Amino acid sequence: MVTCVTALERTDGQSSLSGARRLYLFQEQVLRRYESSLHELGSPVLAVAELKEEIDRQAGFVIADCLDSIHRGTIVINSENIGSVVNLGVKGAAWGIRFSDVLVAAAELTTVLAELLVTVVSEHSDASRALRLGLRAINQSMSARMRVLADRHESEQQDRLRRLRGDDLRRLSRDIHDWLGSSVSLATRQLDLYQVYRERGMPEAEDRIVQAQRALGDALAGTRQLVADLRLYSRLPSLGDALWEFVRSVRSTGTRVELRIDGDETMVPHEHRTELFVVVRECLRNVFRHARASRVGVLVDISAERVRAVVEDDGAGFDLASAVQGHGLTSMRERISESLGGELRITSRPREGTRVELSVRLPGRADGS
Repeated sequence: MVTCVTALERTDGQSSLSGARRLYLFQEQVLRRYESSLHELGSPVLAVAELKEEIDRQAGFVIADCLDSIHRGTIVINSENIGSVVNLGVKGAAWGIRFSDVLVAAAELTTVLAELLVTVVSEHSDASRALRLGLRAINQSMSARMRVLADRHESEQQDRLRRLRGDDLRRLSRDIHDWLGSSVSLATRQLDLYQVYRERGMPEAEDRIVQAQRALGDALAGTRQLVADLRLYSRLPSLGDALWEFVRSVRSTGTRVELRIDGDETMVPHEHRTELFVVVRECLRNVFRHARASRVGVLVDISAERVRAVVEDDGAGFDLASAVQGHGLTSMRERISESLGGELRITSRPREGTRVELSVRLPGRADGS
């Protein structure tokens, strides 16, 4: 905790040491009241000791700016310690604390400090002026910190968005190669064979035309699927609606789909919903492409603390050890573990179906599991 040793001007000539002691006690009073207010608000920042310690440290800096400004009769903001506020964002993000919760905690500090400031300036020779200086210093000190914190948060969000877009572009590139490239190549090969067989007068020539038409039909279906994926990703509705729309777009697979969403989806941030949709969609895509399943069930359970999802099919299954880099498993693991800090577990054996389970803690929530 930062200790302010600045003394306010006293009309009775009391020593600066006594003044410093009073101000130290004032700072202690502010921090106690502040912690009590955060408890009343149910602020998640209190659940993380190192985050609370950093908040107290920043509170000490703001208090010091406030009291130094009153003592010197002009606004004094120590710019050297403002940059350290990024630690709040770093530590908060590491523990899943939402940026909005950090802002609420900062606003509460401003309120508490402003309320208690009246008591410390009451003995000042010009209490009204001292109060104005103190309030302006609080505002400027807090505003400077919030600008730094917001700039850092915006930069991180933009970086993350660029990474996600890069991942999606790479996936799109792979899909274009896998779905379109292979189908068009196959169609071209069939047409080449048709030409050869026709010149030789072989009856198999007509069959090559049929195969070419089938391959081009696959290419067209792949193109439509890619367009549908991009449209869904760009305007993700509710998780359930988005998944049903995806399922309807591939209904021709003949696999019966059972989808259930339990809980309040509004508790899940949009960013998390988007990532969850992409992962569950990839699971369903694997079922439709590879599993030859008659049924696939999807359950998404949303609680106050976390989101759990299970995708289970009765299809062909596969050898997990030999498919570590296949079926989009690497991408799914990265999205869940790295992007959301969650857990992904896959269970599968040949001819026994596949079960994918994921669990993600909601940001700013205590882990009740």
